[in-house]
Amino acid sequence: MKKLEEEIERAKREKTPLSFAIIDLDDFKKINDTYGHKIGDVVLKEFVKTAKSCIRKIDTLARVGGEEFALILPSADINAACKIVDRIRKNLNPIKIEDNTYIPLTFSCGITSFKKSDNVDTIYHRADIALYRAKEKGKNRTEVEE
Repeated sequence: MKKLEEEIERAKREKTPLSFAIIDLDDFKKINDTYGHKIGDVVLKEFVKTAKSCIRKIDTLARVGGEEFALILPSADINAACKIVDRIRKNLNPIKIEDNTYIPLTFSCGITSFKKSDNVDTIYHRADIALYRAKEKGKNRTEVEE
């Protein structure tokens, strides 16, 4: 949240775009319940590895809860943010855990863009609204909240 606060201040100061996304791995509890927490940890690490390979050096990916991640995208408008998230989704392969066992992994995402009056709470809240809408619409999708 400290990094998000810093990027909000930078966007205000420099009058540059900033987007923020919350990513939630779909049905992660089911993965833990079926395969155990050790495999759940492998899944989390593989997601992070894939996501980091798809984002820019200036972006920040942070785990904010069990299977929930925040993605801070400086100098990215909403269209650029959606493209970055889509790139992560396209590169996320099923995770191999045994010889012939693969775990399909999908995620839901809520994205919003910085507004002049924003603070950490307001931008996070809008992204969270979009995330819940993505979950309600069937998961494995991205929703935007303006």
